[in-house]
Order: sequence, then C-alpha cells, then structure tokens
Amino acid sequence: MCDDICICIAIGCPTKIGIGGGDGQARVCPKCNNGSVFQANSRMWIEICFIPLVPCRSKDIWHCNICNWQAELGSFQPILASNFGQPPPGFGPPMQPIYAPPQPIPPMNPYAPPPPIPQQH
Repeated sequence: MCDDICICIAIGCPTKIGIGGGDGQARVCPKCNNGSVFQANSRMWIEICFIPLVPCRSKDIWHCNICNWQAELGSFQPILASNFGQPPPGFGPPMQPIYAPPQPIPPMNPYAPPPPIPQQH
C-alpha cells in the first residue's frame, strides 16, 4: 500500500558569520575602501533539512559588512578607519591643505574685436 513513498532530505554545510569580539573598532576594507571591516567568528555547521545540528569548525576572521570580503585574523591586519588617509607615524607632521583666495576675473571690453580663430593646416 505505501510502497512508493519518496522522502526528500536536504543536507548541507553552510558557514555562519557572527560579528563580535576584538576591539570593536572599524577598519578599512582593502576591496571596497569602506570603514566596515570588523572582527568576526566564522563557523561551519552540518545542517539537515535547514536545521543546524553540529558545528564543524570555527575560526576568527576579518569581515566587511558591505562587500563580504574576508581574511583570516592572523594573515592580514587592515588599517584602522580612524587612521585612514593619515601618513604612517615617523613621516613628519601632516600636511596642511593649500588655500589660495579666488582670483578676480578681469573685465571684458564689449568693444574689443573677437579673439583670433586658430587656423588648421
């Protein structure tokens, strides 16, 4: 009577990323240049029918919330977002922006002849 029953079971190993840990300071992403890289924990789970059952492995990573860039914590150290655009220490004081007041535009003589047209050869 019930000889033709088919059961479909979905099995997978997705990776879940949990933000947290570290100093909590934003860092600059080398891929998208936004200050949105934080220390996170990446954990792979064994799932059956979309229910996480057993954690397989876990590692600490750097994770960008905007472009999903990732790197292992010991392999790469992104720069702090608060120091972005500043020269590294030891290179002297930061440069000040150069300011020049706007130059006045000389008045045009309405009775002057038009400027010459350059001739093409």
